[in-house]
Amino acid sequence: MTYFLACAQSRSIDCQRQMEGNAARRGRNPTHRASGSQAWAKANRSQFQKHDAALIAEANAISAQFPGMIDPYARHDEADRYVIALAKLNGWAVVTHETPARSKKNALRTHFIPDVCSALNVRCIDFLDVMRRENWVFR
Repeated sequence: MTYFLACAQSRSIDCQRQMEGNAARRGRNPTHRASGSQAWAKANRSQFQKHDAALIAEANAISAQFPGMIDPYARHDEADRYVIALAKLNGWAVVTHETPARSKKNALRTHFIPDVCSALNVRCIDFLDVMRRENWVFR
């Protein structure tokens, strides 16, 4: 989803073609979805973080230190390293549904978000922890 929003904002031809191809494979109307996402992204600019030199350097350092974090079958750059880098640089926690590599059978990668966060002393929690910490109540 992060890639889709960044792609929708970029207006590049390659991004548009990829979005259209992905949407067509899923049976969706790419024009409708792109324009709605683009409008939302423009209206919510404060939700996006700029990729400054410090963030890019930290994300690249994470990739270098944990090459097993990259999915060998990914078709585009993955956001995991940027999310962890942002959390590390800003003292934030990472919220993820992923589990550590040791809990998986036949994993394609050797490192997942919780593994990397643990090694870098970045707090990592799951969504259920967020609901507990925020005292969410469903009625």
